[in-house]
Amino acid sequence: LMEEVLSQQPEDIQQFLLQTSVLDRLNGDLCNAVTGRDDGHTLLEQLLSANLFLISLDDDQHWYRYHHLFADLLRDLRVKHCGDSTADLHQRAAQWYAESGMPHEAIQHALEARDYPLAVQLLEDNAMDTIMQWHTKLVTSWMEALPPEWISQNPKVNFAFAWAHLFRGDFSQAAPYLHRLETI
Repeated sequence: LMEEVLSQQPEDIQQFLLQTSVLDRLNGDLCNAVTGRDDGHTLLEQLLSANLFLISLDDDQHWYRYHHLFADLLRDLRVKHCGDSTADLHQRAAQWYAESGMPHEAIQHALEARDYPLAVQLLEDNAMDTIMQWHTKLVTSWMEALPPEWISQNPKVNFAFAWAHLFRGDFSQAAPYLHRLETI
């Protein structure tokens, strides 16, 4: 059913849906940044009014998300048809989130785009605050997604990752990061 609904949409709407499927949450400005269009808010309102598997997340209808099954379909189709551009889409999302003061989302998209310089910069600025808010699992997931060579070069990132392990009581896992701090 979802594929049938998607195939009946005009080409520009299909492209918009595929490109924005890299996002967990959508708003007009973010969609514009990711797609390079200037009508993201209008398209989201049209999709919502047409009941095209779009769900409003707030009363002001500023943030949306795709129905989970529809989002999965779009992501599968994007990989199949637009796989080469996926990193670029994540890069644009990372930049928008970073500029909008949403570092967690920015880090996640930077990692998805394999933009490790941006991810490390954002981690330097935000990992300790995130740990202090008891989101150590989130920091650990970033740590696991970052290639070791990018971790080993950066004292602030090593320090934050050591703290993430210490907060979880995993002292043996913190040791390599602490030892690396001595040599950097």
